Amino acid sequence: MLGIMYDQGEGVRVDLGRAVRWFEKAAKQASRQRKQSLAMMYHSGDGVVRDDVLAYSWLNLAAAAGVHGAAERRDEIRLSPQQMNEATASVFELAKRPES
Repeated sequence: MLGIMYDQGEGVRVDLGRAVRWFEKAAKQASRQRKQSLAMMYHSGDGVVRDDVLAYSWLNLAAAAGVHGAAERRDEIRLSPQQMNEATASVFELAKRPES
């Protein structure tokens, strides 16, 4: 909820950097929807440096968790073969990385 509050300015000043940090914490703790939220922030560059590899990776995890529309959004991101390899490796790393 803190990520949403910072993302939308609900009760706090909009702070996309903080929103990303809270979304990442929630995503790593198995919040299916926050995986997609985080991916979309990486894809658009809201609060973070734009990174389509990470966006693809988080959307892949969201799709695997059954988030509606995540697979379609993931498939809209165009990656080079090298970026696709990076995204595949990143998925495994993100999935096993514990929340700190």
